[in-house]
Amino acid sequence: MGYFKNRPPFQRRVANSSLLSQSDDILLDDLLLLISCFENNHSEFITKAPSYYIEQYFQLTCEQEFANSYIIRNKVLLTCHLMLHEFQLGVDFADHFLNQKFLILTNRKSPSLVKTNHQKQEWLSANIQLSYFQYLQKLAVNIQVFHACKVQQYPLFQEGQKFIDIQTKLLWLFKISNLVNSGLGQMETFKSALLMVPEDMLLKEIVLVYWSDIIVFYNFLSKEILQLLDYYRHLATHICLQFYELYLQLFQIRNSISDLYKHRKHFDRDNVIKQPKWFDINKPVHQQIEEFMLKQKLNLGNHTDRALQRPQMSSRGTKSQIAFDAKMDSSKFSRKEKTVQTHRAGKQGESDGDDEDFEELKLILQNSNMQSKLDKKKQQQKQLDSQVSFQKQSREGGTDLPKGD
Repeated sequence: MGYFKNRPPFQRRVANSSLLSQSDDILLDDLLLLISCFENNHSEFITKAPSYYIEQYFQLTCEQEFANSYIIRNKVLLTCHLMLHEFQLGVDFADHFLNQKFLILTNRKSPSLVKTNHQKQEWLSANIQLSYFQYLQKLAVNIQVFHACKVQQYPLFQEGQKFIDIQTKLLWLFKISNLVNSGLGQMETFKSALLMVPEDMLLKEIVLVYWSDIIVFYNFLSKEILQLLDYYRHLATHICLQFYELYLQLFQIRNSISDLYKHRKHFDRDNVIKQPKWFDINKPVHQQIEEFMLKQKLNLGNHTDRALQRPQMSSRGTKSQIAFDAKMDSSKFSRKEKTVQTHRAGKQGESDGDDEDFEELKLILQNSNMQSKLDKKKQQQKQLDSQVSFQKQSREGGTDLPKGD
């Protein structure tokens, strides 16, 4: 008791509240007290910065008398989850939460036999609390994504920014899809836990908040995919195929959520969470999307094949090789007289060598062209000389030249 009295006023207040008691419930007033202290709005606890009270709370929850209790651990995790839901507080709280290790959970082993209450709590600690803590860590890392889904709007990261580009949207939607799938995987374990301990009201509250997160993510993901369906044909091929991957993932997510919704009586008997609007696409539209995406994949494959078939030249000696090939084709120049250096040592000389070879190539082509013209001129002169000689011989011999028709 003496140690208890030595705690700071804030810790004493929290330790005496339902937040750290052995009861199955958490009083709303105690949660509001915590939120007001963390936001520096409480009339009694305003002498310190909000971060001070957040750290005091985590220090208190790590004390053995609280950390060793299965019920209190559930309360702490649920409280942290609710703090992350707060818009004003959530971001700051997430930073502090990510520094927590909860080592008492990492050393838990799942019992092979589950019959007694103690064995059930050990099983729940190893299979529920640890994965719940890991999910909250993911939520804290993606706190901006979560809050954006809650308000159904992307955040603007820069002052004056009016829209989010498509690549950023897809990045966010993939993050949301991963968070949903992570949550859905855990829901199956929650179902088993609720069947094991149907009387655990605190666990039901945890599952209910967990379930609400999944619906928040799903609603936003569904809304965004529906909007992208209006103009997916105008997207670049690689972006279009990324969208298609999300489109297919959404169907799987919808089916999983639909199955869980049918069994909500285990954790949401009163229908606290409203039924989501199920993502649905009629068959003709779905078939059009499938056909369009197939063409996109084929086009992408054809581009890839052509790129692979195109001769590949190394960045070193490319111009030199062209000059060398031109020389080999030219019969007007001796290989001994004209040589091209294709292997050079040192980065400094590579650029100069390329320029020299390129100029040499130009000279070769120019000389080759001039030589061709000269040969043609000689051939014409030879024909003319031959014709003059023939006419001269004809006149001397008295032979008439043939006349044209």
